[in-house]
Amino acid sequence: MISDRRKGLSALPVSQPLEAFLALPQMVVVRHMENFGWVLEIVRRHNLPAALALLKNHVANKWLAVESDGELIEDPVVSERDWLTVR
Repeated sequence: MISDRRKGLSALPVSQPLEAFLALPQMVVVRHMENFGWVLEIVRRHNLPAALALLKNHVANKWLAVESDGELIEDPVVSERDWLTVR
């Protein structure tokens, strides 16, 4: 288990391919956004019917969430539990 000392969070490293956690529309959007400098940082699964992909743009210091249907949410507010780190 990886611990984030800044916020006392715990995260589990991903040992399976992302396809095991994300829906196909999410994967399409994630791969598309990676072409524009966004990086898949976190996959959140806790208490959700489907995984939530969180992307970060390190240049602009912004976050995006990608829902299971591929919809983008700018500057998402997500509770900080049971993260799966992708890096």
